[in-house]
Amino acid sequence: MSNEIRCSNCGKKCKESDSYCKSCGEPIVKTVDTYGAPIEGIELAKWEEFIGEGADNFIKDFRKNDGKKIFTSANFGAFFFGQLWLLYRKMYIEAIIAYIAAFVVIGIVFAVAMADAFSAVMIVLPILFAYRIVLWLFANAVYKQHIKREISKPAPDMRKGGTTIIAPIVGNIIVSLIISVLKTWLLGM
Repeated sequence: MSNEIRCSNCGKKCKESDSYCKSCGEPIVKTVDTYGAPIEGIELAKWEEFIGEGADNFIKDFRKNDGKKIFTSANFGAFFFGQLWLLYRKMYIEAIIAYIAAFVVIGIVFAVAMADAFSAVMIVLPILFAYRIVLWLFANAVYKQHIKREISKPAPDMRKGGTTIIAPIVGNIIVSLIISVLKTWLLGM
């Protein structure tokens, strides 16, 4: 018999003699270890390998919402960094869609309120805040579907998982250039 069990709350390994998890502080419940059970019919090791950094937190959330395509959970990285978080987690298509949606909304608002920039800004700010709230609530569900799509392939490329700091930097540069070009083009008209 092993002298380690997994915390039912966060999935971290704990000693059987521990009363509380040293990672999250939850009481240790001595039950059958279901942490290693498949999620959505896919073995846990594939999920962990694909996610990489921070896998335990995502696994806990995915396990809690096993079988659900859409669910809500708080993701502060997505709230504070928006599309940059999507790029950091290598969700390139999702990030491009999010950038296009933001540009379209901002473009429509500024086109409608072109004469009054202050009014346009006062309309755009609450819309962008609502957009961040949606990202905050649904980012993990989008990430779960992204991972499932990638690791369900006959020969999944695990290099598409994990994180990258390069993509958010490059994405930020590209968006800054696009904004600069649009600004120059619009002011030059």
